[in-house]
Amino acid sequence: MVKRFHNTIFPVVLLAVIPFILYSNTLNSPFALDDLHNIIANKAIRVTDLSFSTLADTIRNSLLENRPVANLSLALNYYLHRYDVFGYHIFNILIHSINGILLFFFLQHTLFLAGGASSSGSRNLTAFVAVLLWLVHPLQTQSVTYTIQRMNSMAAMFYLLSFICYIRARMSRKGIIKLLLAVAATAAALLAVGSKENAVMLPVFILLYEWFFFQDLQVRFTKRHYFILGGLLLFLLVAVFFYLGPDPIAAVTNYSGRSFTLQERLLTQLRVVVFYGSLVFFPLPSRMTLEHDFALSHSLVDPLTTLFSLAVIGATLAAAFLLARRQRLASFAILWFLGNLLIESSFIPLEIIFEHRTYLPSMLLVFLLVLIAAKVITPVIVRTVIVVCIALLFSGWTYARNSIWDNDLTLWADIAQKAPAKPRAQMNFGIILSMKGHMDEAMVYLDRAVRLAPDEAIVHYSLGDALMKQKKYIEASRSYARAVQLEPANILARFNLAKSLASVGKHGNALFHYRLAAGRDPFISHQIYYFMGNSLFQLGRYDEAIASYQKALQLKPDYGEALLALSNTRKIIRVLEPGQQEKVQ
Repeated sequence: MVKRFHNTIFPVVLLAVIPFILYSNTLNSPFALDDLHNIIANKAIRVTDLSFSTLADTIRNSLLENRPVANLSLALNYYLHRYDVFGYHIFNILIHSINGILLFFFLQHTLFLAGGASSSGSRNLTAFVAVLLWLVHPLQTQSVTYTIQRMNSMAAMFYLLSFICYIRARMSRKGIIKLLLAVAATAAALLAVGSKENAVMLPVFILLYEWFFFQDLQVRFTKRHYFILGGLLLFLLVAVFFYLGPDPIAAVTNYSGRSFTLQERLLTQLRVVVFYGSLVFFPLPSRMTLEHDFALSHSLVDPLTTLFSLAVIGATLAAAFLLARRQRLASFAILWFLGNLLIESSFIPLEIIFEHRTYLPSMLLVFLLVLIAAKVITPVIVRTVIVVCIALLFSGWTYARNSIWDNDLTLWADIAQKAPAKPRAQMNFGIILSMKGHMDEAMVYLDRAVRLAPDEAIVHYSLGDALMKQKKYIEASRSYARAVQLEPANILARFNLAKSLASVGKHGNALFHYRLAAGRDPFISHQIYYFMGNSLFQLGRYDEAIASYQKALQLKPDYGEALLALSNTRKIIRVLEPGQQEKVQ
């Protein structure tokens, strides 16, 4: 019992507690970036009961239609905490904690099967050190602190759970236990895929694990079980059509909404994958940011580091195959890292780079580093000191990195500084500065965003908003006009253009844009009719103004400003002499 406590229970408790201590400074970090769309504006998660029909509606109406499990977790958070960020962060940290425990058991089993450690105590210590360093690694902060990236950590959680159930099923000698574990592994796999699409690689790695650790890399295994390989291929094809639709080739080659081509993405990902690996080795907070300013590769020699990255990846893969028989743990860890990046670092037209994509792949890369260090550094006291120092250093870096998420200003200041050529980074920091009242500094960043992306409507719109706050109505109207020119369907930009024109007395021009915007956006239509009524009033067209105010009140009966304006306009009409009324009309 004492031995079990030292070998398993104590390490598990420690691994469970550490994330809550390390991430304690994130519990009040605000929602950011995609959180606003997927949480604040996501009507599907606003559940008031946990009935089957309500949860089914949450899945059907989810913005994340391919990620129902993650969406259900957000709905549960909403049910318990509404929009209090504390509960959402506790949930994310809990997932990270569970992943540490699951990874510990996964590595325990893998070391046993590979014969990579001489005793259970030695295996447990190796697994514990690897998991500890992974848990406190600064690279995991984006998956834990960035609320919506629980999709990523949840997928990893069920991925590991499925793997452990599969391993236990393979090791079990009792038929009923084996069957129950196989069912559990399948259920966990479905939950993983329902959390995020990259978990679709799970069957590939289970098959690879089977070949590495249960079949001793025997070639005859692949010949005897060709039907399993065929089933795996069929599964992957079904998954492709499920996620990408009936024409997957068109889906993966459609880069119309991106600023890069398929070729540029494939070439750039060579450098991205190497960069991800470098972050595992050297996770200095100054190298991390929510949005990386990562230059595109246009050819293998433009930049030249693209060719270098191809050579590094090629050499790493070659090493994995050459080491497979003599160092299968190292070989499998390399394939795990590269293979679990495959979905998000290949041809699918996603954003170029995000650190959270390394969450699952980095697990075994950290494990590999621990294995190498254990072989190279033999004195136990030296290894202990190094592990403690690295764990403390990583913890300090993680805590420092998390402090960036403390509020919108610190977060976007960090992003804007590290991504000077990213229009969205400069624009969003400018917007935050404007909201905080730092107008002069805000204008610097918003002007920079316009220079970086002169053909993006959103940057002109944001600049217009900042100019309106400063009552620079003529300049604001020019920015809004450019936004409307670039995106005629942008009703909010057209509405604000009309308001800026009205602010300088150009009510006729404003009226033109109010009429084009009216009735086009159900969320702001009542405001459009109200302001249109104001311009009609200023033009002396009182009857039309009354009709416009009435339309605003039809859409929002408790609209106080419209009620007051309607009352005042009616009073004016009543006091006008009949001749004056006729003249006005």
